[in-house]
Amino acid sequence: AILNSMIDSYEKGNTDAKPNDRTYGTLLNACAYTKVGTKKDKAAAFRIARRCFREIISHGQPSSMTFSLFILSCLKLVPPGTKRDQLVASVFDECCSRGLVDTKVIHEIRKFSPKLKNQILQGANLENGIVNTNDIPEHWRSNVGHIHRV
Repeated sequence: AILNSMIDSYEKGNTDAKPNDRTYGTLLNACAYTKVGTKKDKAAAFRIARRCFREIISHGQPSSMTFSLFILSCLKLVPPGTKRDQLVASVFDECCSRGLVDTKVIHEIRKFSPKLKNQILQGANLENGIVNTNDIPEHWRSNVGHIHRV
């Protein structure tokens, strides 16, 4: 409701109401940490997270934080299975193509099943131990820290 009000206000000319990466990050974080455990509540929280993610991908400038929080939302809100695996793999591919993979994104990916983790991180020596920024392939992280805040 608050995000919709901000978007409506911005579209009516209030430039101060434009949602930014912090706005979206806060909403994604709230969705990911939804404490209510029913399937219906988790599904509703995921719909909000997905809409928020799509909004910033379409109209904003996503950051590494955007991707790591959405991946976390997927892990916590979407039941394990092929659908979730495909979703996270496609989000990770988008993150890579935008050069926004950082250590937090890798940390979230590592929470997956070994099969999916190995498939996603294929070609990168990131399976074990602590990952430093320089361990991440350069083209995956080329824009980390270079995105200007909106």
